[in-house]
Amino acid sequence: MTKFDEATQAIRVDETTYDVCLDPGYAIGGPLNGGYLMAVLLRSVVDSSPFEHPVST
Repeated sequence: MTKFDEATQAIRVDETTYDVCLDPGYAIGGPLNGGYLMAVLLRSVVDSSPFEHPVST
């Protein structure tokens, strides 16, 4: 697992809740980087999808 994988990890608590630990190393000038926050969010979205490959082109 890479450092980014660890920093964006989303652990399922129940059907509608995930536990995350946001890494302050992804902060730029104080607030966390928006792309980093989206990556954390998308990890939980992909995990909760009923499809084996929820993102494809």
